[in-house]
Amino acid sequence: MPADALNGWSASRVSTRTTQKNVMSQSIDEQIAGLERQLEQLRRRKLETLQKEMAALQASLLNPGAAPARRGRPLGSESRPRTGRGSRGPRLKEDEVLERLRAAVADAGPDGISATDAAAQSGVFYPRAMRLMPKHFKRSGKGKWTRYRLK
Repeated sequence: MPADALNGWSASRVSTRTTQKNVMSQSIDEQIAGLERQLEQLRRRKLETLQKEMAALQASLLNPGAAPARRGRPLGSESRPRTGRGSRGPRLKEDEVLERLRAAVADAGPDGISATDAAAQSGVFYPRAMRLMPKHFKRSGKGKWTRYRLK
């Protein structure tokens, strides 16, 4: 290499820099090769698991009597028992509903009771209680803080 081409650098200094670059590029190449090997191993494992799943699905299709392993809640008759289905009992007359609500409001004392709590304590459905309570009880507060007391 001519001396003027090195721009003041010595030939030995240039050669050490190029060897350092070569060493760095070799180590990076080795890391890339290692990562590619790991990736190949992971792909092989994934392929094996997918092949096993595929074989299990094909076996279940060929043999419909064998049930595949299910995850989650069982279906049909094996599921949890159904509750709360069917009729809700006989319709209560308005007088009976008012008696139950009066008892719940009286038990609450001078602080009063919310319509939700009164309905829960009396066993009356909340929409029905809400329709009757403003007409038959003294109301104080607004919204969430509404309390009912006896008139």
